[in-house]
Amino acid sequence: MCYQLVSIANREGRHAMTMADLDESLGQVLARETPPMERFWHEFCREPACRDCVEQVLAGEPPTDRAALRRLLDNGYVVADGARVRLRVPLFEDWLRRYRDGA
Repeated sequence: MCYQLVSIANREGRHAMTMADLDESLGQVLARETPPMERFWHEFCREPACRDCVEQVLAGEPPTDRAALRRLLDNGYVVADGARVRLRVPLFEDWLRRYRDGA
């Protein structure tokens, strides 16, 4: 993302960045730099129980499959955040929300 922000600043000759610039860089990263996220979704989460667990996490629901949740926790993909579970890396969450169905 930093590379994308610097590219925007250089292209437009600016030093100050805006939230719109951040959104643009995020969109570029999500569209192009996806191998880790694709690997997570297509390889690590190839089992339906894992995908269902991730879907529940994305929906803010408590995961029902304890084994899938334990695997996600043990591998550091999700973390407990108070009473709920969330994805550790917000970029993964953004990518999954946008591309998981068509990825």
